[in-house]
Amino acid sequence: MLYGGIDIHKKYSVMSVINERGECLETKRFDNNRTELQEILDRYKGEKFKAVIEAGLNWGVMYDMLWEMEGIVDVKLANASKVKAIASGKIKTDKIDSKILGQMLRMDYIPEVWVPDNPTRVLREVARYRLFTVKFKTMLKNRIHDILLKSHIEVPEVKDLFGSHGLKFLESLELKDKNYDILLKRQLGLLKQMKEEDKEIQEVLETELKDRSDIKLLRSIPGIGKVFGQLIALEISDIGRFANAQKLCSYCGLAPSIHSSGNTSYHGKLVIGNKWLRWAFIEASHSAINVSPYFKKHYIKVKNRAGTSGATISVARKIATVAYHVLKEKRDYIELLPDNKGRLPSDGASRSFTPDSVQV
Repeated sequence: MLYGGIDIHKKYSVMSVINERGECLETKRFDNNRTELQEILDRYKGEKFKAVIEAGLNWGVMYDMLWEMEGIVDVKLANASKVKAIASGKIKTDKIDSKILGQMLRMDYIPEVWVPDNPTRVLREVARYRLFTVKFKTMLKNRIHDILLKSHIEVPEVKDLFGSHGLKFLESLELKDKNYDILLKRQLGLLKQMKEEDKEIQEVLETELKDRSDIKLLRSIPGIGKVFGQLIALEISDIGRFANAQKLCSYCGLAPSIHSSGNTSYHGKLVIGNKWLRWAFIEASHSAINVSPYFKKHYIKVKNRAGTSGATISVARKIATVAYHVLKEKRDYIELLPDNKGRLPSDGASRSFTPDSVQV
């Protein structure tokens, strides 16, 4: 068995070939294409290869390419920050990095990152782009409100200024300042374009994900609708890779860091995690507080001692915990309403989730 440690860059990579005795047989720089990679592997005909690459911006191309190569029996994706912590050194070059990766792979020391299949990775990018359109629309709406305010325009009393009636009003406006008028019309045009883009992307996601039962389960949780349900399901992908709910919360970046020294411990900032899941659960918490008595009660309780921000994070962590159990146990979230004395009905309580029934 041979071990290939590959240090990836945008246009080229460096590969070190390590044998079972830990000897470096070759260190070779190659352009990121199949032909040059295959030339290296062809020099070891009949040998089986295990390969490792570090997670980075363009890891997916090399990862898929390696799996397609003859002789490659396993490909691992290494956590770049953990590799650095394990094997840091004063001298750092591409050749040294590739050798270190190869040696760590040989000794089975690679801090591995879980990798979803290619179709899931592609759909993740589509869902993330869908969220970009949502954020961009919100930004445009805020800018339009700002222009109206600075132009002293009184808006009509409509439920949604950007609904059909509100848009008719906005499109009919002729602002006194010609530059503000140009800005308003440009941003209304962009808003219309992004709405069409959002609709097309949503149709793609609904077609591809229409049979996903995990999305239906997630949507039973207060605050998680169609958009967040799709994103969360794609980002988590396989709930079985998390040993418990706390692991999922940590992966989402919703768990506080812990600093301990002697008999003293304190909680610090949130750990670094999946920014998309963190954003989705935090946004979902705002809606959950308004529609769920349990999440609202928890929010008020935490707000009294931790403030608005701390309470929002706590609710988001609560939702992520419930999401773990919903996906793990494959059953809907059912929120039982208390009676006039604040007691929960016993019938069916064991088959239902409440925020107080799971640990966070």
